[in-house]
Amino acid sequence: MDSGDRRLTPHSGQGGRPRAATLVWLFAAVAFAGLLASSPAAAKKKPPIPRMISGRVFDKNDTGISGATVELTDLQTSKTVAIYTGSDGRYQFSDLDLTHDYQVKASYQGVASETRRASSLEERQLVLNLHIPPPKDE
Repeated sequence: MDSGDRRLTPHSGQGGRPRAATLVWLFAAVAFAGLLASSPAAAKKKPPIPRMISGRVFDKNDTGISGATVELTDLQTSKTVAIYTGSDGRYQFSDLDLTHDYQVKASYQGVASETRRASSLEERQLVLNLHIPPPKDE
């Protein structure tokens, strides 16, 4: 064999570099990429934005009504839940089913607001303000 002649043997790669070292390097790179892909940060999926319906209950003067009852009815299950408004007339229903339609209405001192409907096709965070009309004797 001529001294300038380089032969590839089963134990050498291009340029005389040992093939085993190349394979170890390649294996390490693939293993590292696999670790990155299976890390908790890569596996974490963002949770979906929960469905929420909120708003305020107003009187005839557009003043928030504290202590008004707000009823939410799930139109698929017919289940109704009720809450009271806060000091400025605010209410909020959260963690609602994304695929259900809802109906919302308020009442205060025996007078009811209009009934509003929230479709499953609307935004996930919907604001529905409700107005209580004046009592009939006013």
